[in-house]
Amino acid sequence: MMLAAGLCRKEIANVMGVSQAAVCQHIQSATKILNLPRKDSALVALAFRSGWVS
Repeated sequence: MMLAAGLCRKEIANVMGVSQAAVCQHIQSATKILNLPRKDSALVALAFRSGWVS
C-alpha cells in the first residue's frame, strides 16, 4: 500500500498514472466501505493491523 509506504496522494497519482482526484476518490471510497474515519492514517492503521502491509 503506497499510503503505508509514506507516499502522498500526488506521488501515488504519478506512480499509478492517474489524476490526484482519482486517488482521493479511491481513498474516500475505501474509508467509506471499511467504515473508517475519513483520514488516510485510519486506512493505513487498518492495513497494518490486518497484515496487508508490514
